[in-house]
Amino acid sequence: MKKLLICLFLVSCFKLCYTQEVNGLIHSFNEYAGSYPVEKIYLHLDKPYYAEGEIIYLRAYLTNMHLKKDMDGSRIIYVELTDQKKHTVRRIVLHSDNNEFAGQIELPDSLPPANYHLRAYTNWMRNAGEAYFYHRDITVGSSSLKAQNLSVDSDFVVDFFPEGGVLLKGMENKIAFKVLGSDGFGKDARGILRDDTGKELLQFQSEHLGMGSFVFLPEQDRTYTASVESGGKTKLFHLPLAEEGLTVSATQSTDSICLVIRSTQIQPEQISIIGQSRHSVCYALDGIRRKEMEQVVIPKNKFPTGIAVFTLFKEGTPVSERLIFIDRKDGLKIEMVPDKNEYGDREKIRLAMKVTDETGKPVEGSFSLSVTDDKVVSPSIDVHNIKGSLLLEADLKGYIENAGWYFAGDEAERMEALDLLLSTQGWRRFSWQGIATTQQKPVYPVEKEFQLTGKLINMLGKPIKEGSVILFSNNKSMIPDAAKTDAGGRFGFIGFDCPDTAFFVLQGRNKRNNRTFLDVKIDSTDNHAQLNVIPLSPVSHSAALPHSYIKQAGQHRKFEKSMWTINLPDVEIKGKKMEAEKEDKIRQGMFSYKVGRNELNNKMPLKHELSRLPGSGAIWIVDGVETDKESIKDMMEAPALYIESIELVSRTGLSLWGARGANGVVIIKTRNPMDIILSSEIAPPGLVSYKPEGYCVRKEFYVPAYDDPKIKGSSTPDLRTTIYWNPVVTTDSEGKATVEFYSADAVTSYSYIMEGMGENRIGYAR
Repeated sequence: MKKLLICLFLVSCFKLCYTQEVNGLIHSFNEYAGSYPVEKIYLHLDKPYYAEGEIIYLRAYLTNMHLKKDMDGSRIIYVELTDQKKHTVRRIVLHSDNNEFAGQIELPDSLPPANYHLRAYTNWMRNAGEAYFYHRDITVGSSSLKAQNLSVDSDFVVDFFPEGGVLLKGMENKIAFKVLGSDGFGKDARGILRDDTGKELLQFQSEHLGMGSFVFLPEQDRTYTASVESGGKTKLFHLPLAEEGLTVSATQSTDSICLVIRSTQIQPEQISIIGQSRHSVCYALDGIRRKEMEQVVIPKNKFPTGIAVFTLFKEGTPVSERLIFIDRKDGLKIEMVPDKNEYGDREKIRLAMKVTDETGKPVEGSFSLSVTDDKVVSPSIDVHNIKGSLLLEADLKGYIENAGWYFAGDEAERMEALDLLLSTQGWRRFSWQGIATTQQKPVYPVEKEFQLTGKLINMLGKPIKEGSVILFSNNKSMIPDAAKTDAGGRFGFIGFDCPDTAFFVLQGRNKRNNRTFLDVKIDSTDNHAQLNVIPLSPVSHSAALPHSYIKQAGQHRKFEKSMWTINLPDVEIKGKKMEAEKEDKIRQGMFSYKVGRNELNNKMPLKHELSRLPGSGAIWIVDGVETDKESIKDMMEAPALYIESIELVSRTGLSLWGARGANGVVIIKTRNPMDIILSSEIAPPGLVSYKPEGYCVRKEFYVPAYDDPKIKGSSTPDLRTTIYWNPVVTTDSEGKATVEFYSADAVTSYSYIMEGMGENRIGYAR
């Protein structure tokens, strides 16, 4: 009886310790996921390739592992175009407060025809490394580039991947393989498996892009060789050695996942398994008894759509891993219906769109739309889409050939191919060993807005405390801002408007308002990620684009130069613009107080001049924009020399505002900041110029307005290759949106790609 109690006690303690061990793994995982939240980026381009001098129009989608577009994360994205020598050809910054990032990259007319690399990242993504950035190859062709007969190297390599990572001896094993040519792309192949006596065991062949699988049982102390033929060339490859071990394999049915845990040795130890997806633990099971074969059935609804990773642990150490793709069929359904089946040249096209979920419920969301001419832009060449990028490429190692294909076409075929891909490609998001050893805090912070920091010092390099630094901009709508210095002379401006055309001047003053012998030191910024490797295809496609595209694109650019595009508003004005009629009446002398530049005391802060004005709760109008006193409190600290005039509307003029104007109306007109800076009123000491890397100001894609008879009758040919581009198409509460544009001149057909996000789901249609 005593022995029995001791045994029960030991079993109970073992079970308790084991449970704590598994809980510890989950706790470590959750801590890691909380400290290192994942950000993903996808770029939708208006077309797959370009000619020199064209514009790459793009929309960036920034999301987290849970596909939440409105996440509390980065609000600044860096997009870079690099050449094959890793030189940055173009770089733009995208910024958005509502997570709708759009812009364009203008290709120089002199850009050499070649394959270029596009990458996008946030400052936060730099903590994970360049492999986690968005990557894509694009071709820039030229009419001067002649197609060449490229020599094709028939060499290839084959890699074999036992399911679960270990080739178990004495047991049936499923072996996936991948055949890659010297260009880095998959190659069709067939082969024969033989043992070390030369006996033929089986024949196999690739099923999709050089990938395939077979099942066989390796015997004790035998070695195996595969004779593989591809492209007329035959090579021999050795399979991994069979060994003792423990593995997990997986299959799927409609509503469940079946895991099979196999072991070559039957031991009393227990094992555990953890399944995770999208940076969350979705399933955990401990206390599995180690025996020759154990089956575990898991409901599929425990996991979201995407890659699920099952890891088998022995005493807290990961020993086997299996990746599968789970499709909950909960992607967004996008329908597009044109108002006609056929159109004439330069005729208005009206597209009605509707987005729903898998149940038919309307979905509000944000999408992008590209329409291209099938005659010059191949409708099948662009294999990139938002599903392939966010659900596959962002989480797997290496280059994924034709990632978008896995989300189109025959379901059974693509799911089989997906399983082969996940059996050969490998998970890259994290390793359990890495979670256990990760102690370092993130180096690169999340960037939500532009900021400028620095230090105010004297000629001896000592900090100026209780001083101030004033920020001027060439942007007329930006009121000069002021920042106080702390005990260490530090100052900072955060959240200011910073388009790529912005130019700033900073001036420092001490607490006595003296600017002599002072210097403003601006902190350097480190937002350029090092380009270490270009992890896509080792050899890109030829830069010799279809001649029809090059010819038409070149002709279109000539005419486009004279028409060009329209800038979208790049400044959000927080206030209400004063009506022209009201402004005219005010200018008719309805002022009880008015002071101009000559009367202002330029040395005093503006607040001293404004303190003379009677009343409180007045309406404030700065450069024609109605605001309130709280919104211009920083402006109050600026010297009055930055003001052109201050006017207090008379009692007669107040009637224009009705009851709202009862407490008075103050009208302030500011001077052009650059005029002040270049004038003699500001002495050079303490003055520093600053040209930051601002955000790309989005340009509206040009579509001719053929509703005007003069434009429609123009003899200028309409040779658009991208017929229409709209980076922000918003569906309403009924899931609907409508766009209108005009057809071009060519007799052809059009293809569209619409993709985007809504309600934490992604959608794609073409």
